[in-house]
Amino acid sequence: TANHVPADPDFPGQAEIWVQELNITGFQLIGPRHYLTRGACGGVWVEGPHMYKAHGRYYLLTAEGGTGYHHAVMIAVSDKVTGPFTNNPRNPILTM
Repeated sequence: TANHVPADPDFPGQAEIWVQELNITGFQLIGPRHYLTRGACGGVWVEGPHMYKAHGRYYLLTAEGGTGYHHAVMIAVSDKVTGPFTNNPRNPILTM
């Protein structure tokens, strides 16, 4: 997983989280890139994706809101590693 600025942002500072298969032998990305989310609570500076698998589901943990007062942690869940991901209705799960 990683983040980038999308080609068609809805506003300045919007980022997007994506996932792509990694060829572990050649350490190169292969196959299609899958776009997962532009954030849960406004999507400003969504970054730092971490993905976990537990009980057959995939959990996407991201940071959002920059490094100041509005910095927060979000979580989303999916049945597939490529999504779609559903945001936790209690997001953000951690704030500054």
